[in-house]
Amino acid sequence: MRCPKCRSAETKVLDTRTAKNETSIRRRRQCLDCDARFT
Repeated sequence: MRCPKCRSAETKVLDTRTAKNETSIRRRRQCLDCDARFT
């Protein structure tokens, strides 16, 4: 997944949890280049 801020492909997953409908997974990621956090 690419960072929406700098478009880098270098990201790591910080947190994983089930979404409200329990059929999808939400992953909190952090860009390793610009340190932006996104879902």
